[in-house]
Amino acid sequence: MHWSDPDSKITSLKVGLVPSSIGMDLVEVIDDPDRNGVFRVTNKNTQVFKIVQSDGVNTHEQSISLRGLTLAPEVEG
Repeated sequence: MHWSDPDSKITSLKVGLVPSSIGMDLVEVIDDPDRNGVFRVTNKNTQVFKIVQSDGVNTHEQSISLRGLTLAPEVEG
């Protein structure tokens, strides 16, 4: 996943899958120079992609459903 530069007023931008298959919290990406992220979807019916941005005063959260994804079959190995 690649995201564009956030609004210059944003001081925090966190992204991640909820719930995470490895128990990881959302990741701060405001200072990530390449603006890329890799996330492992293990259950498109229960996980959502969550975005939380803040300008230091106001916080905005957005959750994106993954139910419409087509996942490749798991490869054993």
